[in-house]
Amino acid sequence: MQRSNAGSLWKSSVERNGLGKEQLAGHLQSLSRKLEEEYGKLDLTDAEASHSVRKGAKKVRYVAGTLKKVEGEQQEIEKRMEGIQDRLGALCDARVGQRLLMELSKKLPLLSEVARWQMDSLAAIEKEKEREILEKEGTR
Repeated sequence: MQRSNAGSLWKSSVERNGLGKEQLAGHLQSLSRKLEEEYGKLDLTDAEASHSVRKGAKKVRYVAGTLKKVEGEQQEIEKRMEGIQDRLGALCDARVGQRLLMELSKKLPLLSEVARWQMDSLAAIEKEKEREILEKEGTR
């Protein structure tokens, strides 16, 4: 009985022989360069694109962290991805905070004037954080 390769993610030679350390390291280097290029071209005002690059950095970072146990040279990739992930994380968190506060403010009509003012003030603080990050990082 012949096995179908239709659902396989790997070439049959890789399934038979596996991947060597050099192949894994090369692939990881390629992924990290691609992600750093995306980050370099990123329009930080695009929330969806920023979040997508952040998720990509997280994936590459964790793979690098796992592979450094096999191939110690991956530590530098892990640190670079952590930096991208952290910078974009702060930006994404500020945006999500603003959105959640504004949505809650609208959905809770029985809030006191003070509570509504506090929520609006917190949303303004998150907006200011976003502005500061964009200013610091540049809008590319």
